[in-house]
Amino acid sequence: MDIQAEKLDLMKLILETDNPKILESAKKLFKKEKKIDFWTTLSSKQKEI
Repeated sequence: MDIQAEKLDLMKLILETDNPKILESAKKLFKKEKKIDFWTTLSSKQKEI
């Protein structure tokens, strides 16, 4: 399945749920993803450049 189809499937699931815990979990997941600092993903060699 391609990425666009995955996104559409995810949107459908979100729109169909009435469970606030699921919605809050999804929201936290996206907030956590945004907080990832690219610097921590670099290797030591990359940081030296």
